[in-house]
Amino acid sequence: MKEFELIEQYFKPLCNSPGSRGLDDDTASIKLKANQELIISKDIIVENIHFKLSNQGYNIAYKLLQSNLSDIASSGSKPYGYVLGFSKNSKINNKFIKGFCRGLKDVQDQYGIRLLGGDTVNSNQLFFSITIFGIAKTDQILTRDKAQDKDLIFTSGTIGDAGIGLKLLGLNQRKYYDLINRHLKPEARINLGLALVKQKISHCAIDISDGLLADLSKMAKASNLRAIVYLNNIPVSKSAQLFLRQNKNYQPINLLNSGEDYELIFTSPKKNLKKILDLAKKLKLNINCIGELKSNFTSNKNFIKINQQLSLNASYYKDELTNIDKKYSSLFITNNLDFSKNINLSKIKLGYQHD
Repeated sequence: MKEFELIEQYFKPLCNSPGSRGLDDDTASIKLKANQELIISKDIIVENIHFKLSNQGYNIAYKLLQSNLSDIASSGSKPYGYVLGFSKNSKINNKFIKGFCRGLKDVQDQYGIRLLGGDTVNSNQLFFSITIFGIAKTDQILTRDKAQDKDLIFTSGTIGDAGIGLKLLGLNQRKYYDLINRHLKPEARINLGLALVKQKISHCAIDISDGLLADLSKMAKASNLRAIVYLNNIPVSKSAQLFLRQNKNYQPINLLNSGEDYELIFTSPKKNLKKILDLAKKLKLNINCIGELKSNFTSNKNFIKINQQLSLNASYYKDELTNIDKKYSSLFITNNLDFSKNINLSKIKLGYQHD
């Protein structure tokens, strides 16, 4: 099928904005009002590196668009639309394209966004790429470099499910369906990002795409602070805990390293705890305080402390904790208990606990 036929039959129905020009032009225009900024993010996924064709068109498209929306969520902006680019070859048939477009439409309808344009190319290697746009007020944008000394660190949802789901993909593991689903169909925390800005709860956020420790390390470095992380407060789903108990060969530290959770890490001063609790209840979203940021670190190279004595199911992490700094040069293990003296962490498990 030629490019214009592909566009006419499958992709034009996804466009409902004058700015997309009916996909008949090489460009799309977005008019911004005064005091507004266009937020832009781009992602590319490649076959056999980021996805397998066996994942099916629907799931590939759904995850691709959600992962891009997760970047928009981490900025606290309102998603507007996206442009799509992808390669095609004999492995791509009409059935695949129909499923792919259905996946895009389901996500579009969820967030009220639209396809603005794109391009295709013939290639032996399959890839898909999205450039996504959001709109935010100039002085209301979350970035990873705005954390402040003594801010608390929060994360949404549960951590590590998607990594386990990837391991289980293609296996007949119905009892772990929800973990597989977390890998195939993540959900961008758009409403959380918008609320953090609107309620002036946070100025600093990042989404978890590379793993909680890796992405938190990026935030700490960008803000020139040290992150003290308390493993006992990192939220792990009941399904993930069951998997760990039944699969002793799976290294539990992978929960923090595996990535593609697409949850938000954000920071906020202690005075906003009540606001965050109310927000968690309103969104029906699990939010946990997992640590604190400090400026008085002793090394310019080490940005995260891991507290061993306050570890989630200590046996899970006992063997792996000493190896963390070998994988991440920015991590430092310590038994520092200063933070736990200031705040009773057990009282800051916020929101709704999901399986």
